[in-house]
Amino acid sequence: MSVNTLRYQTIREMMDVAISCHGERFAYKWYEDGDLHEVTYGELGEQRLRIEEILNNGMPDKAHVGLVGSNSYGWAALYLSVLCSGHVLVPFDRDLTPQSLAAIINMADVDTLVVCDSHAEMIAGLLPSLMVRRILFLHQKGTSLTFTERIVDAGLRVDYSHEPKELSVLMFTSGTTSTSKGVMLSEKNILVAAHGIQAHGGLPDFSVFYNVLPMYHIFASVGDIIRTVYISGTLCINTNQRRAAQELRLFNPCAVKVVPLMAAAFIRMAVLAAKNGEVNKPADFFGNSLAYMITGGAALPAKVAEAYEEAGVSLLRGYGLTECAAMVIGTNAQERYPDHMTIGTPIGRNEIRIVDDEIQIRGENVMLGYYKDPEATAKAFDGDWFKTGDLGRVEGENFYITGRCKNIIVLSNGKNIYPEEIEELFAGVDGVDELVVFEKQIPGKESILAGAVYSEHGDRDKIRNAMECVNGSLPGYKRLSSILFLDEPFEKTTTRKILRTKAKLRALRWEAFLELKKVLAEVVYLDEVRETSDLLLDLQLDSFSIMDFVARLEARFGISIPDAEIRSLRTIGNILDFITVAKQPERAMV
Repeated sequence: MSVNTLRYQTIREMMDVAISCHGERFAYKWYEDGDLHEVTYGELGEQRLRIEEILNNGMPDKAHVGLVGSNSYGWAALYLSVLCSGHVLVPFDRDLTPQSLAAIINMADVDTLVVCDSHAEMIAGLLPSLMVRRILFLHQKGTSLTFTERIVDAGLRVDYSHEPKELSVLMFTSGTTSTSKGVMLSEKNILVAAHGIQAHGGLPDFSVFYNVLPMYHIFASVGDIIRTVYISGTLCINTNQRRAAQELRLFNPCAVKVVPLMAAAFIRMAVLAAKNGEVNKPADFFGNSLAYMITGGAALPAKVAEAYEEAGVSLLRGYGLTECAAMVIGTNAQERYPDHMTIGTPIGRNEIRIVDDEIQIRGENVMLGYYKDPEATAKAFDGDWFKTGDLGRVEGENFYITGRCKNIIVLSNGKNIYPEEIEELFAGVDGVDELVVFEKQIPGKESILAGAVYSEHGDRDKIRNAMECVNGSLPGYKRLSSILFLDEPFEKTTTRKILRTKAKLRALRWEAFLELKKVLAEVVYLDEVRETSDLLLDLQLDSFSIMDFVARLEARFGISIPDAEIRSLRTIGNILDFITVAKQPERAMV
């Protein structure tokens, strides 16, 4: 397939060709209640016409159609039907809290909200707070799709005249450091991205793909839903992640898109299955047709890539953003790469440059801008180059990600630290499941680097010793001066990216808690202390003991607790809140 020539100019044209030329081929397959269901392109075409007729009832031109629900054939059919209808599709993150979902729905100026059965109860509870004209509840039973309409505000009319005429999809980001922004994408953005992924991936027409990622995410919606129809292929949908491993062998896909956490889980299961005699070798776990798996959305640990290589399974790496309609850089199965850290070469018609260590992108898949946010749009571009906010370098033709602009740590000695770069060096340590590197302020001294580690089953002493070995090989300013183990995984976005600011605050809070317990032990002997422990009721401290405890805390943490504050610090959690704020550095890492 030519990198430069698009097959189709519109998504409707793409759908029409698949339906008219390959109507008998299966477009979708999935299991539901143990039964296999299949839909041909001809049946999808009939369903599309019915959906368009329902959607167009009373809607203005280019109206915003929201879509929320779990992965299903109905979700995919709605996605394609809205794009063919000429309206603007707004897919919502199915994993948002009810309050966050309601806020983004209202931000998106939705006329009609389509709700799958999986989220019907949640949306029903949000009705008083939703500013939409109507809701269509989508019911799926087998291959049958039916709708129940509910008018919410018959008089609601949204003025869409200010929007770019090319707008087709409005997707909200799930950033790890800031609030969501609405990314405006055109049909051409999406088709150029899908074409580039297909040309780069090198799979033939009619290939079979397996969808396990959330369909609302750009990686899945463009890389799975659009790409499949682009080549009249078959998309097999996972509707229950507990069945994902079993379905790999049942569907025998050519390609599967995953995030690094999934990639790690799959290879662990594959090795275990081979060890237990369930399959002859780990590669058999993935079926007999798999050309490759492709991972994106976060950094891939080298040890996971090495495990796939050892198993003889091709694991490709991709880099992309919602603002660029999915992947813009990636590896492919036909090339050999110098190491497991490179993210590969530019995909399709993208142009990539690095300015002041930042990756910038220019191409026909770059967004139209941010919805109702001209200031953020202006900041995101340097002329027609989109500034990704990601730091990188290029060696030969291969690109590498080194971190995020927002995550750079500037130590008090003036040294610049890219935490992701250091985290990757420690990721190969056996037992390190999650690691966040952050700056820690020491009163009266230079700031230091600290690492917070989560390990589900690892031996902490062995992990610490192994990390110290890695530490010793690093330049002094890059070494971790403190390693802290946490008892629970880090909080993540719905796309499984660690929330770095919250991770840092949690690590500092946990460290403070451990120190606080040591201080408390100097005042009173206790078997167990919790954040909820009340100083008077649970710890039974009298006024003299409390003042002694406060004085010791001030000395240990280098803080001052005013007398007026002491009366409000009733629990250990209250004290931790105060310590965390009091010790927060002026130059916080975000």
